[in-house]
Amino acid sequence: MRTRHSLVSIPDHEVVAETRAILRARCENTADLLDHLAEIDERRLFLPAAYTSMYAYCIGELGMSEDSAAKTTQAIRCRFSEPWDPGFAEPFPPGSLTA
Repeated sequence: MRTRHSLVSIPDHEVVAETRAILRARCENTADLLDHLAEIDERRLFLPAAYTSMYAYCIGELGMSEDSAAKTTQAIRCRFSEPWDPGFAEPFPPGSLTA
């Protein structure tokens, strides 16, 4: 990853292109994270780790803020609830699920 200082010498079009690529990767990573968290929730894997809820697991085990844990828990339950609407989860607005 480039530092702020190293970006100064990069042409404008490359800065914009790299920004778009980073955003795409972030969206893909967020989707992967939600998939994994939904699986943890579905399997109730937070219980063997001594947490009583997915919300508590997100805070205690994953280090999320209370707000982020609440939004994440709500997002995985909405995204993976029945009936499934694939258009519902695409896309999450940038910054809406920040940790």
